[in-house]
Amino acid sequence: VELSAGSAALTVSASHRILALQDGCACPVHASRLNVGDLVMVSGCVLTPLTHFRASVQCVEIYEVWFEPDEPVEAFLHPPVQILSFGQEMFNSYSTTNEGLDSRHARTRRSGMHRRSRARRTEDHTPSIPETFDPFEAPWQAT
Repeated sequence: VELSAGSAALTVSASHRILALQDGCACPVHASRLNVGDLVMVSGCVLTPLTHFRASVQCVEIYEVWFEPDEPVEAFLHPPVQILSFGQEMFNSYSTTNEGLDSRHARTRRSGMHRRSRARRTEDHTPSIPETFDPFEAPWQAT
């Protein structure tokens, strides 16, 4: 079954459970029972009308996955082509201007600076993790 709701799209088996609004309640519904116009939950717990539904028969391998607790999760497919990028440069001896021009200058070496960074590293062992969507804090859950 091919499903689309706004910019979200997913291809699943007919028995795959999708979080949808049924009788005023957000609950799991088999993909085969959905219709265009039904409200389904997309990223950020936003109810979005189903804009595309197409059922087909295909011979493919399917893997079943169980979660404990049985809670909805975001499903995603990687696009076939992606832009490659780097993380932050670890030892940058040059800096660029705010305009992004290629004018570079060597950093000024000041004695004692290495001691500050070493002390900071020993005090702060917390990793830098960006904020992400937490389905356990979703507004559809009963509190």
